[in-house]
Parts: sequence; structure tokens; C-alpha cells
Amino acid sequence: MNKLLSLKAAAECLAISPKKLERLVKKGKLPAYKIGGSYLRFKKEDIESFKETVYKKREPLHVKYIFLDTLKDFFYFNSFYIIAVVIAIIMIIIILRF
Repeated sequence: MNKLLSLKAAAECLAISPKKLERLVKKGKLPAYKIGGSYLRFKKEDIESFKETVYKKREPLHVKYIFLDTLKDFFYFNSFYIIAVVIAIIMIIIILRF
């Protein structure tokens, strides 16, 4: 007898949230079985085959960034601190001149 996976266990196997897994079931992309009228259960074979087909289509997780992209990211996430330091330096220069 094949043991069925719970919603939480199937979501962990696919590395997604249980809500996202429920949406996949509602869209008909993944077969599920209702037990007791409301509890979703999944066959491990269905989860594994879904994982193979969907995750093969994804791009690799490691993406090569060129230097300019990393520089853009740096300034985007640190612009406030850079501007604050520049303003502080300007204020120190103005104060020391008088």
C-alpha cells in the first residue's frame, strides 16, 4: 500500500508553501486526493514526477552577474547610506572652514 503525503509534507518536498501547492491543485497542474472530504493527500510518485518536469524547465539558480550589474545593485541598496555620508562630509568641511 502506497503511503500518501500530507499537504505540508508534499509542499516541503517541492520546496514551496502549502498555499502555493493548493493553488497548483486548483489549477489542475498536480493531482491530489481528498480524504474525509477536505484533507488533501498526494502520491509520492506524482510529486516526484511533477518535480522532475517542472524543475527541469527552470533556469539554473546560479546566474552570472557582470561587474556593472553588481555595482548597480550595490548603489540601489546602499544609496541612502552613501548620500548620508556625502552630506556628513560636506557639513564637516563647511563647519571646519568657519
